[in-house]
Amino acid sequence: MKMIDKKIASVVFVASLSACGGLEDVTVGDLVESVTPPVNPPVTPPVTPPEPEETSVKNYDKNIVLRGVRVTTEWMPYSSTDGWTRAVPKGYKESESLKYYEFAIWEETKSIHLYAFDNDFDAGYGRTHTPEQSIAYREGYSVMKFDGLPPESDWKARSTFLRNSLTEFANYIVALHPSAGHHLMYSGHGAPGGGLIELQIQPDDAGAFLESWSNMLGRNLGVVDMGGPCNKAGYEDVRSFCRYADYYVASDLPNGGYSFDPDVSFNDIWQDVSQEIQYHNHFKNSETLRDVLKGSLDTRYKAYEYAKKNMAENKVEQASYLFDCKAVPSFTTAFEKFVEGKTDYTISTDMLSYLKSHNAPQEVIDAYHNVIDYKIDNRSFFPWEVEANGMLMLYPSNL
Repeated sequence: MKMIDKKIASVVFVASLSACGGLEDVTVGDLVESVTPPVNPPVTPPVTPPEPEETSVKNYDKNIVLRGVRVTTEWMPYSSTDGWTRAVPKGYKESESLKYYEFAIWEETKSIHLYAFDNDFDAGYGRTHTPEQSIAYREGYSVMKFDGLPPESDWKARSTFLRNSLTEFANYIVALHPSAGHHLMYSGHGAPGGGLIELQIQPDDAGAFLESWSNMLGRNLGVVDMGGPCNKAGYEDVRSFCRYADYYVASDLPNGGYSFDPDVSFNDIWQDVSQEIQYHNHFKNSETLRDVLKGSLDTRYKAYEYAKKNMAENKVEQASYLFDCKAVPSFTTAFEKFVEGKTDYTISTDMLSYLKSHNAPQEVIDAYHNVIDYKIDNRSFFPWEVEANGMLMLYPSNL
């Protein structure tokens, strides 16, 4: 295991896969003697505590994104320096406001690697060098690796291996950046249910990893950003990840599956629609993490606009949501009380539609809306044919 020295910075954890179908206290009262109450006792109105002020991202000297991928043999060989390494382009690996760490799960070598690429990393190096030279070049940026990834058929052992490996990566980053603000983002294939990395990490292991990381920090992560994977806005995802983060980003729909319109030149727009690039600007120019994440969603919406005709012609519904984790505990309590004993739904059922069709109390519906802080969608482009409002239900057996 090779280590590198880095200065103290704030850390954003961003794990990323190839995009789905597209570009990528109970209070106990005092015991008192029974007394006769006054006829009209004075009523003291409840005092609502003020909302805690959100920590400014300016409190951190830098933000760091840990971004990850799972590289299958069908996607690219171990000798490739290209592909996923371009998602954070050359020149954008680090700025004054943000630095990326990246990890890759290599199926070909059954290993997982943590990389600290610099702005000079050349993703095209492998095009003019031998496979051996290309591997040596890329691995020169590897700061930690673990071999022995179990086969997919042994899903429990694989989940444990990945949990432990990512925990060590987090240990390494926290040691280098103890005063950082940390965030997780994963872009690629996904499914609801509370797991990570295409369910390669099972829900219990995913929670254990995030809990360990937040404990090491002594505070929550900033955001778990699952805006890239498909259908990660499941109830179990929101409930689980929000235990360890201030915000959660995800979609209840398949992401991608569209192309930019014919009159749009990708070379002219790619920097404007790259969330990895624009994160630098959002962290530099925003005061709060909420503003950063709203800006990131707005960047994604720009990509929608450049594909408006294609989306309308092919009826490709798209949406992404910013969940306020502070509102999740209240919603969880109200929702689980309402849904207890009910089984007439699946993990792909739209939650808001279910609540309304089953006459949920208004307080439950209000609590649901409080969780969704901000959203983008392409409903204005064409009439949607799917019912999707932000969050999916759960497995009935998992309540």
